[in-house]
Formats: sequence, structure tokens, C-alpha cells
Amino acid sequence: MFSYLRSMTMVILFVSLTAFTSMKEMSDRAPWKQPTLGYRSAQILHIDQLDFKDLNHNGKLDPYEDWRLAPEVRVTDLLRQMKLEELAGVMVHGTLPAIGTMGTLGVGSGYDQQQVKRAVKEHGVNSFITRLTGTAKFLAEENNRVQEIGEASRLGIPVTISQFRLILAITLSKF
Repeated sequence: MFSYLRSMTMVILFVSLTAFTSMKEMSDRAPWKQPTLGYRSAQILHIDQLDFKDLNHNGKLDPYEDWRLAPEVRVTDLLRQMKLEELAGVMVHGTLPAIGTMGTLGVGSGYDQQQVKRAVKEHGVNSFITRLTGTAKFLAEENNRVQEIGEASRLGIPVTISQFRLILAITLSKF
């Protein structure tokens, strides 16, 4: 069971890391050009005049934190460091809990930050659907707070947030 979870998680993480970076793009970056690193709680490591996020808070550059390495190397290192609960958590797509009477369904006035922390930090869940409504600014602020929780987790894995109504709207617009 553990090897199955590790294999499935590797596929998910590899697809996530390679979705925006092809191997050609990786080789085109040498010599390395410093990307802009967005961060909220991670410390920045300064190595060879380049910056890296210290996602697991250990004060050193691990292979999965090194944006110069190929996605396969980064995924393999991250998987090696993940606990069973974290491997299983990658395969869960939960609802972001909200504040209010329908909060467990994700409907409310904002995300319930304590419940989000519990899901991300204690259960390793890092993929959610949002059911919040509001302005783009409000949703961006709420989603950024969730990303801050993900970045502060044990391995600093970013949170994936989906929104069903956009998919539904796009699908319905084709008919």
C-alpha cells in the first residue's frame, strides 16, 4: 500500500512540477537566471549569488528546493522526505472550510484558517476546491492566506485550489 501511495504521489507531483517547465526550458536557463521568488513565511537561502526558498525550514538547500534541477530529481527528493500521511494527503481533494453556518460545505464569509491549518499541517491535504464567492481581490487575499499555510507546513508544499464554477461556466458556454 505504501509503495502504491508513493508511486501515485510521484505521478501527481511530477505532473504538477512539469506542467509549466519543460526539459528544454530547463536547459535554456543555463547559465541560471534568478527567477522571482514569491514567499510569505519561508526563509530565503542565498547560495552562489542565487536565492532559494528554504521550504522545509532546515537551513540548507535540499534538491526539491533547487529550481535549477530537473523536475524528476526534485520530485524524487520530495517523495523521499514525505511521510505516509503526506503522500495520502496529496491524493485528497477537499473542500476549503469557510466561516459561517455552511462552513463545512465551503460556503461562508472567508476561509476558516484554523480548519485549513489542521487539514494542511496535520493531515497533509494540499489540494482543495473553493466555494467562496466575492470580488477577485477578496478571493486572491483568501487564497494567498491558504498558500501561506502551505508554505509554513513541514515541507512547504504549495496548495492547489480549484474552483468548480469556472469550469462549469466554461463548459456551459460551449452549448
